[in-house]
Amino acid sequence: MKAILTGALALLLAGSAIAQERAFAIGHARPGMRLSEFRYSPHGAGNKVICSNDAQRPPGTSALDLPKIMTKAELNRCSVFSEKAGFWQQAEVPLAGAAAEFWLMAIKDDSGTERVAQIYARQPRPAYEKTLALLSDKLGPPAESRPGAARWKSAATEASAAHDGYEVKIFLAEPRLQALMQSRLDAAAKKK
Repeated sequence: MKAILTGALALLLAGSAIAQERAFAIGHARPGMRLSEFRYSPHGAGNKVICSNDAQRPPGTSALDLPKIMTKAELNRCSVFSEKAGFWQQAEVPLAGAAAEFWLMAIKDDSGTERVAQIYARQPRPAYEKTLALLSDKLGPPAESRPGAARWKSAATEASAAHDGYEVKIFLAEPRLQALMQSRLDAAAKKK
């Protein structure tokens, strides 16, 4: 009985840790969430989610264009854009007290539901320490760390933050969807 209770408590604590990790978002995007949920999240007045596979993409969204192999693998790149004088540009979102641009990669899971597999963000170099602190607060201490870079890894989330002296680059991923994405890319490469 004691072993069963101990096992149940361990599962409960692990579930809580995973739920806490999944709560971390950049611009309302969380690894593993349904893309439709992200599309209909509030993104601010005048802002709009635009994706690479949208039938009618406005001018200024060419940053969403995908290489042919990614299109064959049925990946979808999305971001939040805002219109300024008839031209659409990536909108900035707050992250750890600084502005960040972000985009995500989505893929259909085995049930056909399009989900966020990866999120990429970048922000000015002065934001690095606060971003690192925020990621550590949400994801726990980094699994690996060195000057200018840190990496987190768990069953629910893979993440990294690094700076090159000019900008901070942040990466978040859901490991199972990332593996699925890689397998579809590998399959698309073989079909050449």
